[in-house]
Amino acid sequence: MAPRKWTSPEQEEWLSPWYEKYRAKQSDKAKNWANFFTDLLGEWLEQFPEPRPATLPVIGPLTMDEITIMDQAEADRKKKLENRFKNSIGATKTGRQAKTEAANVFHAVLKSVTKCEKPSRTLQEVEAYSKLYYQKRVKSIVDNKLKAAVEELRAENKALTNGRRVALVKKETANLYKVETSEVKAEVRRYIEDAKTRRDEKDRMWSEDDYAR
Repeated sequence: MAPRKWTSPEQEEWLSPWYEKYRAKQSDKAKNWANFFTDLLGEWLEQFPEPRPATLPVIGPLTMDEITIMDQAEADRKKKLENRFKNSIGATKTGRQAKTEAANVFHAVLKSVTKCEKPSRTLQEVEAYSKLYYQKRVKSIVDNKLKAAVEELRAENKALTNGRRVALVKKETANLYKVETSEVKAEVRRYIEDAKTRRDEKDRMWSEDDYAR
């Protein structure tokens, strides 16, 4: 039994040409799924911006912790879209013939699209830097950048989407961290190591308690 649709009639109409593109790619030997879904997801968020979860403020800039929540909401939407395409193909004759291949393709797409989101040393340092210095060193600069972006888009009768807002905050935070002093970067790395030590100690404590039972 096919899963219940979560898309509205308007969204299905918007997706219609994308379904055709996706089906055409089934016979394309040089399938580039990463680019296909990157383009789709970017344009989807432009047309249908992801609503802020109920736990976040309705308007205004977000803190880094709130941005993480927003990132997860958009990641969940991305997975829904990918599954929507998988199910649409599975309902056709071509899709049934390619069902096994499509499953493998989707696994590869998910891995490819999320590859850049995997934790790295640099990413961890930027996140830690934001936790330590966002209010002192980052917020005022990011607020000015957001204001400028809003004004620029307003002149074109457009709105700043959550996706662009998050991307801008991440970009500016990373740029600021790149030019930080060696003292600040050393403190950030100590913060990461301290957090790792606390996490390891907590894991070891649970392990010892399990053995004691």
